[in-house]
Amino acid sequence: MEEEGITSLLSYQVNFKMDYSLEKMTDDYSRLVLLKKRSVLLHAKRDLLLSRGITKERRLHRLVEQKPKTQNETARESKDRYALGGKRMSLIVCDTSRDGSTHDIERVKLFCIQNGFSCDMTTQLSREKLLEDVKQFRDSLNEKVSCLTIFIMAHGTLGHINMRDGKLELSTIFEMFDNRHCPALRGKPKLFVIQACRGVGKCAKYPDSDGSEVSAPPHHLWPVESDFLFVYAVCPGKLAMCYPDTGSPLLEEMNNIFSQSTGSMGMFDLFTVVNSRLLKREERAGFKTDRLPEQLSRPPAQIGRREPTTIVGGPLHMVDSLTKKWYL
Repeated sequence: MEEEGITSLLSYQVNFKMDYSLEKMTDDYSRLVLLKKRSVLLHAKRDLLLSRGITKERRLHRLVEQKPKTQNETARESKDRYALGGKRMSLIVCDTSRDGSTHDIERVKLFCIQNGFSCDMTTQLSREKLLEDVKQFRDSLNEKVSCLTIFIMAHGTLGHINMRDGKLELSTIFEMFDNRHCPALRGKPKLFVIQACRGVGKCAKYPDSDGSEVSAPPHHLWPVESDFLFVYAVCPGKLAMCYPDTGSPLLEEMNNIFSQSTGSMGMFDLFTVVNSRLLKREERAGFKTDRLPEQLSRPPAQIGRREPTTIVGGPLHMVDSLTKKWYL
């Protein structure tokens, strides 16, 4: 009986071990199946993400972008860029006797609509009436205005635009909106886009200014100037181009670039792209200049197509005194 008991006990132990081993194998197999299922799901998800072009780096970048900004980060960002929560004002000063001026006005108005600027315009051709209109516009500005753009499109020479009764210095218009004469715009960004010729073959003694050939140094010309961005169609000593049927290349390329902007680039950077586009253009025949024919040192017919060393066209001339980043 004792031997049968021992045999029976040994048999139980063996069966127990077999059952335990089988149970363990079964458990491991279940885990393996579960892992395989998870692996298949992960691979499927990975393939889906890859098929959508979402890489690991982009997902991480997206997580960083979605991460809530701290109070310090938000404060720092607000200090680095202009606050544009108020009104956006613009003024168009245009000599409508220019060839292509209708197209230029349309593009400027489109820029204003797309970027939320209210739009005023003056087409006065006499010095007194033009300055009266500009002063009236300046006096209408108040503390609720967050930024300003002024477009000046006229025949001109270096430092001047031509009026019916003589020349008007551009600095006279610029100074009307500086910190001294326009307190409502102190610390707020101001853009001036000037589509006009700037002389023939002569450069200003101080290239960062737009005064005449006998102008004073820049620090005398701009005593209280800040938060300005000046964009001239050409550098000093060059003639600005325009087409009777399409308008000015500057305003054409500006319209193309700004209409495609997503708001990720600042104002100065956008005009840098405009400048690049202008230099890559192959201008067609038939353009004119924003300098009156009687002011040319040689007949317009001799100007011909634009060449690298010609007096017509060329890069923009940008003068920047912005103190923050300007995003529209």
